[in-house]
This record gives sequence, C-alpha cells and structure tokens, in this order.
Amino acid sequence: MGRGRLCQCAECHRETRNHGRGYCPSCYNRIFQKEYQRAWQRVNRAKKVDVRILCSECKESKRAFATGLCGACYARTYRKENPEKIAEHVRRSYVKHKPEKVLYQKKRRVDNWEAVRTIERASARNHRSTRNIYQRQWRQANPELMRAAKRRRAALMRHSPIRGFPRRLWLTLLEKYQHRCAYCGAANVKLTMDHITPLSKGGQTILENIVPACLSCNCKKHTKTGWVPRLPVMADVTRGARW
Repeated sequence: MGRGRLCQCAECHRETRNHGRGYCPSCYNRIFQKEYQRAWQRVNRAKKVDVRILCSECKESKRAFATGLCGACYARTYRKENPEKIAEHVRRSYVKHKPEKVLYQKKRRVDNWEAVRTIERASARNHRSTRNIYQRQWRQANPELMRAAKRRRAALMRHSPIRGFPRRLWLTLLEKYQHRCAYCGAANVKLTMDHITPLSKGGQTILENIVPACLSCNCKKHTKTGWVPRLPVMADVTRGARW
C-alpha cells in the first residue's frame, strides 16, 4: 500500500490518507514518535560536541548546561530561586504516583529495617528537646485526642475489642443528651465517656455501650454493672429524643 493513498487506518479505522505502515498521520505520530526519537538520539549522540566550560559556581571544568553554569549548579540555583514551583511540582508528582510511592516506602522499610531503625533512633537522640516541645504543645492543643488515646490504651490493656469511637460521634452523643449526665441528669459539669458494661466485664467501645457521665457518677459506678442510663443511647441518637 503506497504512502499518500487513501486507506483504512489500522488503529482508528478511519478512511484517510496513508501516512505510513497503514496508519493515519495522527495515529502514526502517536505510536512511532517515541520510537523515532530514541533512534535519532542513538544515531546522533556521537555527533554531539562535548563543550566544557569553567563553571562560575563550583569553579570546575564541566560540560556546559546554561550560561556559565554546569548542570548540577544550574539545578541547585533554580531550586533556590523557585521554591514554590519546586514544591508544586513535588506535590503533583506525589499525588500522581502516590500508590507506587507508598508501596516503595513500605518495601524499602521492610528490606532495610535495621538501617531505618538506626536512623530513627539517631534522629530521636539528636532532636529530643525539639520533639519534646512539639509533643507537649500538641497535647495541650488536642486534649480530646489525648483522652481518646488513653481510652484506647485502657481498652487494649483490658483485652477489649476496639471498634473505635470517633470524636464526631461523641459530640453528637453530648448534643442528644443536652450535655447532661446520663445517670443523674446533672448539667454544666464536666462529662466523661462511660462504658455501660465496663471494659473489665467484656464491654466494647461502641456507640451502644457509651454514655456521657459526670465524674461523680463515673467514679461511683467504677466497674459495677446494673447502672441503667435515663435514656437509651441508640434510641436517643436515632430518634432525637429530649429530656
């Protein structure tokens, strides 16, 4: 089939002019462009003139890349002068290749766990004071998260199944109970998260087993059973019951 004659493209099946190998011009360029670029580079790589200059930055004789700079110095200068562009490029690259990067990091940590542990221990020793300050500030700024972590730890120590209790559910529960104790009905007091069936008796950290309780009722109840809240938890949350 001669080039330039009408034919049906082998890729898009359109009746068009044959650009080569039975493809239309657009399909031909898309399929064979990279192949021809690599072939051209192989042929012309030896013809390139290796121009060397004295780099004005590192003062070494290297291959010229930009005006008076070698490739490494030009890249270093560009990164310093364009930090926002570099950050945006890194962010887009991470979003685009996030699954591959996550798998690579996991595999790398598993394959080099001794080196990773050594690096982490050295970092913890060298930045101990900075980490302590950051952790202290974070704990002061996130008291709710710290209390949730302590509750999860207590449940884990008691070998209780943990299904999680997000903070948004706790806030919803407080609203449905109108910020009152589920046992005595006290208002304007500090409320704590209480398990109806204690963790030590096999209770779980789930919505059906959590109620807000004042410190007095929570301490009195302790690990006792038989304490019934004034309103059923699930009924209160789902039907929107009020006091």
